[in-house]
This record gives sequence, structure tokens and C-alpha cells, in this order.
Amino acid sequence: MDSFTIRAILAGIILIILVQQARHATAGSHRRRAFVLAAGGLSLFLLIHLSLALGITVGPLMMPLVALAIGLLAAGMLFLVLAWRQGEMREQVERMREAFVTERTRREQEVEEK
Repeated sequence: MDSFTIRAILAGIILIILVQQARHATAGSHRRRAFVLAAGGLSLFLLIHLSLALGITVGPLMMPLVALAIGLLAAGMLFLVLAWRQGEMREQVERMREAFVTERTRREQEVEEK
């Protein structure tokens, strides 16, 4: 398998994860927009890598497609930051905070036991 095929497979796996995340996000939220935009950008990367893996070169069209994919990914990141700032991701942040506290106390207990 060449590197373009491996990249296409990885992009496909991540694309599936992003689509699932978008489906579970609240309709009309910044979080959903972020996942949809990122999935759009990743689907363009998937298309580009599949075409390269199959030996299809679309020379002059390749650079605008890459620029569009990067733009979609950047817009997705912007909407994810907006979702975080507006509190749409409070639940996930709290879960991560609890996990960090749990891990910290576990490590402190391990150190005390030694």
C-alpha cells in the first residue's frame, strides 16, 4: 500500500468519527457547525488522496481543493472555539476536569504508598 492509500484510509476513519460527532451535537449549535465544516474539509482531503492513490492527477485543480480543505478545517476550529467560549462544551470540559482530578489523586496515592 502506498502512502496516499494509507492517508485516504485514515482520513476516512476520522471523517466517520466527525460525522458521528456532528450527529450527536445539538442542531444549530456552533459545535455541530464545527464538526460539519471539519468533516467537509476532511472529505476533500479524502478525495484528493484517493485520486492520487488511483493515479488521477488533476494538476491545476489540486491546489484550490487543498486550500478549500484547509479553509474548511480552519473554520471548523474557529466554530469549536466559539462553542467552547459560549459554554456549549461545558459538559465535556467538566468530564475532563473530573478525569484529571481523579488521575491526580490516584498518582498522589501511589506516591504516598511508595
